[in-house]
Parts: sequence; structure tokens; C-alpha cells
Amino acid sequence: MLLEEVRKGEDVRKQEIKEKLDELTQEQERIATTRDKAYLDKLNGVIEEERWASLDNEWGERLNLIVEKANELREALKSSGAEELDSTLELLKRARELFSQQDPFEQAEGLKILVSNLTITGRKLDPDYRSPFDLVALGTKTGNWYPRQDSNLWPTV
Repeated sequence: MLLEEVRKGEDVRKQEIKEKLDELTQEQERIATTRDKAYLDKLNGVIEEERWASLDNEWGERLNLIVEKANELREALKSSGAEELDSTLELLKRARELFSQQDPFEQAEGLKILVSNLTITGRKLDPDYRSPFDLVALGTKTGNWYPRQDSNLWPTV
């Protein structure tokens, strides 16, 4: 069920990324067209050299930002949250086995990553998990793997 929800969200995320890429491409084309027209105005003496240089610099900086953002979005399209979640859940299934195979120092280091605090209640240890492990613990405990942020199950930060 969790993987299904992630895959649905993945489709929505990828569509939003594609729309943002389209917007950036359109903005890049608008800037290039405006830049070309302004260059012709410079050559024809309509605008002064200093003004042209200033505008050209602004457009160049904006184009660099657009290219950088577009590259980030293309990389985000390549990644898959579902694949990452699948491998993470597989690792979590083996966590007990892997933990028992480690020496005490490695076990302590692993616990520092997972847990922010441990409370002793009688003969029981109650862990306060670090994010995102708190959500895994919550999902395991409640069976609700996709809590809404406004629900009382959502961990408070």
C-alpha cells in the first residue's frame, strides 16, 4: 500500500517537474528573443552601449539560473522515490539481522543515527526515533503509512 501511494505521488511529482521545465524553456526562449531584439536596437543606435551591456548581463545571469534549475529538474526526473523506498524497506526488513552481526561499537553508531533519546520504563526501552525513522515506526505501529499532516498521528517537530 505504501509503495502504491508513493508511486501515485511519483507520477504527480514528475508531471509537476515537466510543467516547470516547460515554463523554464518558455522563459528561456522569451529572454533569447528579447536579447536578440535589443542587440539589433544596439546596432541601430536605438539604445546605448552601456544600457545594452547592463541588460545583456542581467539576461545572461537569468539564463544561467534557468539552465541550472532546468538541469536540477532533469536530474529529479531521473530519480524515483518508489525505487528508493523499495530498497529502504528491504534494508529495514534485514535491520535486525544486520544489527546482530555488528560489533557493539557499530551497533552504538547505528542507534545514534536511528534514535535521538531512549527512555527506560520499568524493564522496557522506549525510543524516540529521529526523522524519517519516526515515520517508519509510526507506520509499523499504526498501519497508517501515509498520515496526513493535519492528523494527530503526524509527529510534531
